[in-house]
Amino acid sequence: MSSAQSVSSARFVTRPLTTRKRELLDGLLDKFVASVNFCVQKCLEYNVTSRSSLHHVAYEEWKLKFDLATHWFHSAGQVATQTLRSWRKLCRRGQADPNKPPTYEARTMRLELWGENSSGVCRFRDNAIQIRIRRGEYLWLPLVVTEHHELMYLHDWREGKTRVGEITISLYKNRANVWIPFKREVKTRPAEGVCGIDVNECSVDLCVFKPS
Repeated sequence: MSSAQSVSSARFVTRPLTTRKRELLDGLLDKFVASVNFCVQKCLEYNVTSRSSLHHVAYEEWKLKFDLATHWFHSAGQVATQTLRSWRKLCRRGQADPNKPPTYEARTMRLELWGENSSGVCRFRDNAIQIRIRRGEYLWLPLVVTEHHELMYLHDWREGKTRVGEITISLYKNRANVWIPFKREVKTRPAEGVCGIDVNECSVDLCVFKPS
């Protein structure tokens, strides 16, 4: 019996942010967007497609330009290379202009996980998000944790049945939206049949095919 990974993402909101925290988070979002577009430009300039190759050709310049912890570059590079991969695929299908490279405009940042065995940017800790800005400087974002979060996600996470993936953060008014993926290893087994569901305006039709 083989195994696969099941991913379920939970949306959290932060408690209302202080003026200082909101300004700091807004500035980090600006720097992340600028970092992704910097990485896109360098990927195209040096014709590199992987994050490791991007690091060799662009990290030192990025470090001079953006005063952030190293793994911000890794997070931005990941988004940049994925964005270019999707754009190239659309170009091959004739659905995008190869002469117009993509620009990252989303006011969203997806941050590399920081754990016991890794030194990323962001981690989920004590019902809050801790963001590493640079050495010795952090931003804490306390989350509103509901009973639904506890039952559906946090209970299994605290028992070690699931693990957290890359965390996505955006800003909305005086709060932040936080998406946390919880990953679980599941065992797969051969299908015993096929189920088809047809959702109509006034009915739901279900058909099951299962060998006897």
